[in-house]
Amino acid sequence: MAIVAGFSVALAAYHWMAAVLDRSPGFDRQTVTGLGAAVSVLGFALCGPVLVLRAGGGRAGRGGSALRLAALCLSPFWAGLIGIVAFSAGRLVAMA
Repeated sequence: MAIVAGFSVALAAYHWMAAVLDRSPGFDRQTVTGLGAAVSVLGFALCGPVLVLRAGGGRAGRGGSALRLAALCLSPFWAGLIGIVAFSAGRLVAMA
């Protein structure tokens, strides 16, 4: 459940960054200069699973399968952490 919630947050953050930048965000300098340092760090933390899957999914050739496997293992873990934080934040808001 936390992984699904984490991927939902990650996709929402990814599409928000794409709308703000008018292009697809990535782990690059253009994204940081377009958003600013503080917002891009928060954006990378929130939409990291989507960016990892996009970066690892398109590689072909030597070492591409290891990168795909690393992306498939890292992104659900990262999304699960985002989901746990989202559930905790929602619980705190509901109690307040």
